[in-house]
Amino acid sequence: MVNQVGSDEYDNFVLGLHDYNSASPLTQMVIDKHLSEFVFVCESALNMRKHGYFSEGTWAGIDGGTLALLRTPGGAQWWNYAQHWVGSEISGHLNARLPEVPTDTPNFLDFTPAYRGRFVELSNRQN
Repeated sequence: MVNQVGSDEYDNFVLGLHDYNSASPLTQMVIDKHLSEFVFVCESALNMRKHGYFSEGTWAGIDGGTLALLRTPGGAQWWNYAQHWVGSEISGHLNARLPEVPTDTPNFLDFTPAYRGRFVELSNRQN
């Protein structure tokens, strides 16, 4: 049986990427889960790259995806907390890389129209 993510989890993910600090505790927990998993994958990939297990293209995708998540408004808010409890190597790497990304570079919410579109739907429901 395939474990399917419910629409509530997707909605919490989209909402949390827009604003982590003001989100409900459940939404924050969804962001905690997904972003920490991605940062830990990035940390593993960083170390595996050092030992030649990843091509530069594969590494660029993992690194870029992580940076794109952390550059969302909610991802940046989450990172303010998370950088203190993840490994020092990955936090140092990401903190060095984040300022290198031009501010007009699209973030994770811009990867497909679905993320911003769903946020608009959710916002309209609340109004």
